[in-house]
Amino acid sequence: MLWHISLTIVTMSSILLSLVTGFAMMQSSPDGMTITEKDNKGQVQIALGGILTVKLEASPGTGYAWHVVGNDPSLLKPMGESVFEPKLEDTGKKIIGAPEDQVFHFKAQSKGSNILSLEYVRKWEKKTAPLKTFSVTVQIN
Repeated sequence: MLWHISLTIVTMSSILLSLVTGFAMMQSSPDGMTITEKDNKGQVQIALGGILTVKLEASPGTGYAWHVVGNDPSLLKPMGESVFEPKLEDTGKKIIGAPEDQVFHFKAQSKGSNILSLEYVRKWEKKTAPLKTFSVTVQIN
């Protein structure tokens, strides 16, 4: 009976720790936040002066990449070009051929609402519909 109570306490502690950790991950720091494909078609809020990081999976070896197609830079200023971050094995080595994360950084310049839109396309295929799209409404407070 005692082992059953101990097991229940350990299980409940693990569940509570998972919930607290998950909640902490959803919160953004005062100076910025990161959004991913799970935020597609959603709305986020960021403080004036904060940095919005957009991290979307891409396979640059196929020629596809994410491109910003909608944004008001007076509200959400791009901070340079996007970069690709490779997926890593537990050993820290790059996983060859694996999709990578394409990362964009924006600075919240002015208060207001902005729709940030990106398309996953091959730049040279002008008449082809995007393979994927991403958009999020950004409220800058």
